[in-house]
Amino acid sequence: MISGGLNLSIVMLANMAAAAMAMVTTGMILGETLTSPVGRILVGVVAALVTGALGGALNGLFVSHFGLNALLVTTATSQLFEGVAQLITKGGSIVNTIPSVVLFGNGYIFGLIPNVFALTLLCYLIAAIFANKTKYGETSRLLGANAVANQYCGNNNKRTLMTAFIMSGIFSAVGGIVVFCKMGIVRSEYGSTLSSQALLTLVLAGLLLIGGMGKVSNVLISLSILQIISSGLNLAGITTYMKSVCWGFMLILIVLINSQVFKEDWNRRKRKRQAKSNE
Repeated sequence: MISGGLNLSIVMLANMAAAAMAMVTTGMILGETLTSPVGRILVGVVAALVTGALGGALNGLFVSHFGLNALLVTTATSQLFEGVAQLITKGGSIVNTIPSVVLFGNGYIFGLIPNVFALTLLCYLIAAIFANKTKYGETSRLLGANAVANQYCGNNNKRTLMTAFIMSGIFSAVGGIVVFCKMGIVRSEYGSTLSSQALLTLVLAGLLLIGGMGKVSNVLISLSILQIISSGLNLAGITTYMKSVCWGFMLILIVLINSQVFKEDWNRRKRKRQAKSNE
């Protein structure tokens, strides 16, 4: 989103990457070659990451090189990735067969810090370094703010956008790996509502849909706030279906508040109140 793109295929790409990992760890492929559980896990993780990178590259190819709308492309590829995952799982599920995989997903560091939480912080740290400490981060912001200006600065718009989609695909694969490790099972339709929640998280963090600005730290804070709200809704006995209504309403409300029309109307009313108070 910082570079002006949008990826709605992250959830289904994560499922497809998790399915690729499950095929290796369960011995569906390379079963006779890889007999060691450690070898299967390592190759499975690599397979998932490569799958995520290839899926992201496919999105980037259509958006950056063919100039297609990112919303339409990623919606279409989301269906594609879900279909591939369904082919891999044969419309059902793949159950993990290596105990250490689930132990990692539900384990703790020193008995205090969940492994998944530590991995999450590591991913945020990597994303923050790319966004704030590298030339690529500056190029991405400029591309999102003004693609023409970025081109005149000597930067390659297509390469920058392609890299953004590939990175998005890799992080999606990490998400798929985490879900597989925690749940011990892969399904093609898992997390079908998470795309809207991810979009809500980013919009709440102040990322503009047109790109050009945004902080990774704000995304972490936004995610923490939404998690607290979700926990509160659970304690209040709100059903999953009603929670989806709440997320949708919050997304519409935040987009409305961030819109230029709302800001202009708010400033106009503010000036009127100040004028009346001066009188």
